[in-house]
Amino acid sequence: HEIGAAVIKANQLGLSLQQVNDIAGSLLDIESSIAAEFEAEVITGKQLNLERARFFALTNDLAGLTGEIANNEEVISSFANATRIEQEAIAGALGMSREQMADMVLKSDLINTLTDKQRANAAGVTLEGLKQLDAQQALADSFAKLAQSSKPFIDGLTFVLNQVTKLAGFIGAIAAGLLTFKA
Repeated sequence: HEIGAAVIKANQLGLSLQQVNDIAGSLLDIESSIAAEFEAEVITGKQLNLERARFFALTNDLAGLTGEIANNEEVISSFANATRIEQEAIAGALGMSREQMADMVLKSDLINTLTDKQRANAAGVTLEGLKQLDAQQALADSFAKLAQSSKPFIDGLTFVLNQVTKLAGFIGAIAAGLLTFKA
């Protein structure tokens, strides 16, 4: 039950359970984690407060850790509005790379709370680039839906072709037997 909840929360945050586990491990390297958090706070001028996240990591509550990251609006909004250097510091405080954190923000349910400008900044692209990424994602989603909807047809066609192949093999075996019998 707890692992299932952790997987669901991780997916909502755009992460795998392994990535959440890696974040937990990073937070439990207390000295480095606190130093990275302090560095991010100095660079951004924002208070990140990862104490509850460390508590969840310490108690191996990955669902709680994921929820804490998702609910820590200061971390998410700071990242979305930050410069590249600030983003690297914020991601480092969670034991992630800037790219991993940007991916998390863009894939998560949190994306709905950000403006287009914040989404573009988190992705490291211009607003025009974000529109292109959105169009590419919409096209990829459409192809995925098309492939999913045509799957029953393709499965049926595969079954029929397999049956025809078996029938052809059976007919070939009978013909070979008749030729051998005639000779």
